[in-house]
Amino acid sequence: TQTGGRGSFLGSIQGLLIGVNIIAPLISGWLLDQDLGQWISAVSVIFFGLALWMGKKIQLPVLSTHEPINCLSQKNAASDLHKKNTQISGRSTPLPSKSLLLGFIAEGIQLGTLWLIWPIFLRVLGLSFVQIGSIIAMAALVEIFISKIFGYLSDKHCAQYLLHRYGIWARCLDLSSRAVLFFFTQSWILAVVGGLSGLLGPMFQIPMYTRLHQQVEINPHSSVKSEVSAHASFSHIIHFFSLRERILGVTRFVTLLSAGTLYHFFGLPVLPLFLILAGLSSFGFRKF
Repeated sequence: TQTGGRGSFLGSIQGLLIGVNIIAPLISGWLLDQDLGQWISAVSVIFFGLALWMGKKIQLPVLSTHEPINCLSQKNAASDLHKKNTQISGRSTPLPSKSLLLGFIAEGIQLGTLWLIWPIFLRVLGLSFVQIGSIIAMAALVEIFISKIFGYLSDKHCAQYLLHRYGIWARCLDLSSRAVLFFFTQSWILAVVGGLSGLLGPMFQIPMYTRLHQQVEINPHSSVKSEVSAHASFSHIIHFFSLRERILGVTRFVTLLSAGTLYHFFGLPVLPLFLILAGLSSFGFRKF
């Protein structure tokens, strides 16, 4: 995407992804409440198969007017750059800056909390699966519209400014406020929590992902205008995202293992504490 339209593009993609996923928690929630949970695997396999079929039909656009880079030479260039990085840094993949590292750790804590701790917390509270699915779907419905708005704002204003000024606080409030369900589970509070997460989510996600793309473009080889630069740029992107995924994976593992262990010994009060921890971890993005 062009830099000037990236926020709007990410807002559209975010809204589309969320919109597609609205139906999933409702279907699975209904099946579980009807004691038909065994059908969830079959439904999942069908949709995975459909997604793979659609993926094979996707024609990726050409992003450059240059001739396509030969895959073999690209692999060799990536290998050469990998060896150079190893010789210079003494390790296979150099660590990111401290600001990026803290951001990735915070992201891993939040993903682990949202993917598993949050739905388990709702279920342990005694909510039905349909209620849980409805909360998630309501948040997604609100987020569809808000994502496009904040995507547009990210193009008009500095993404880093929006992230630091509004996004971090929005994420902190979004995740931490969910702990209130430990004390109150009335229907209107469930609706408020679902709507609030849909409203605050894009305020963080859109500028954060826009900023992430800006970070990966800070390439030490970008000043060299040659085919070698293209290979080096490719290798830089691969190293950046592979390292990010490793940090996210380790952080999710530690977060979920800690939550499971503490829940085993201390019970339900541990889960809202992890929601608050995930919210406070947002300040790891303060220099992102």
